Amino acid sequence: MSAPLAVPKALQKQLEKIAAASRRKPQALLKTAIQNQLDYAKCAMREIKTGLAEISHDKIVSHQDMKRALEKAGAERAKKPSKAA
Repeated sequence: MSAPLAVPKALQKQLEKIAAASRRKPQALLKTAIQNQLDYAKCAMREIKTGLAEISHDKIVSHQDMKRALEKAGAERAKKPSKAA
């Protein structure tokens, strides 16, 4: 699919500057930037979906429970003698 894309002048100037510095064509740089953003959005949506599924199956830990667990682990760690290097 090929579609025209309106790029604001300020963004186009940045694109041309970075493209020149990296010795790449602006179109190639733009294509990479779009692909990276789409990959990020896909990953974020997948993680959100996973999180929502965990919530609906009560596979979550409250903030208070997590805080207690971390404090307990820290206290236990503090009791152990440190290893000399």
